[in-house]
Amino acid sequence: MHAIDKRKLFTRRAAIACGVTAALAIGCKSQHVEEKTALAPEEPIDESFRGCQKSCGSAEAPAGLVLQPDAKLGDSTRCPVSGAAFQITETTLQRSYRGRPVYLCCSGCARYFDAHAEAVALARHL
Repeated sequence: MHAIDKRKLFTRRAAIACGVTAALAIGCKSQHVEEKTALAPEEPIDESFRGCQKSCGSAEAPAGLVLQPDAKLGDSTRCPVSGAAFQITETTLQRSYRGRPVYLCCSGCARYFDAHAEAVALARHL
C-alpha cells in the first residue's frame, strides 16, 4: 500500500473549499493552497473568459503560433488569461512580468492579469 501524503491531500481540499477548479488557486486567500496545476495553452484561466476565443481571438491555433513569453510583435500567440489565439500588433495590450512583455487579447484580460499576475504566470509558465 502506498503512503498518502496528507499535506497534498489537505492542499487539494483547501483548493476545493475555495471553489478553485483543477487546484489552480487564483485569488484564493487560503494559506494552505500551495499546489497549482498548469493549464493547456487553449484553456481559459476561468470559464468566464472563454468568450474571448470567439470575439478577441480564436480557439483554433494558426500555424506558427508562438507561446508566451517568447512571442513578439507580428507573432500569433495565445492570451495567458483567455487562451484565445490572436496576432500581436502595435496596439495589442501589453503588461510586463519579470521584465518580459506579456500580451493580452482585451482589456478584460488585462485587468484580470493586473489583479492575478502571479497565479496566471504560474499557470502559464511565464
